[in-house]
Amino acid sequence: MLSGARAALGPLEVRLGAAARRHLAAARGDLESAAGALDALSPLAVLGRGYAIATTVAGKAVRDAAEVRAGDELALRLARGRLGVRVVDVLPEGTPGESEHRP
Repeated sequence: MLSGARAALGPLEVRLGAAARRHLAAARGDLESAAGALDALSPLAVLGRGYAIATTVAGKAVRDAAEVRAGDELALRLARGRLGVRVVDVLPEGTPGESEHRP
């Protein structure tokens, strides 16, 4: 009886191992997919595509040109490094061309 049970156990161990490997592979794929989605949405990934994040001296993100005035100082965070800048001109949304006040 014991030898019969051992004989039946062998194939079950093989099936269990295979099922565990499939489960881990599926979980790894899900994790890689989620990591890719997070990376695509990461503010650092956006900076890497050439964008910058402008903040006031108080550290508040600037989302609208109306939040600043000419002469205000801002910090720009880039993919590599930061810049301290001073606003020269504030243009309304949809203004064609560049400011005439650019140095």
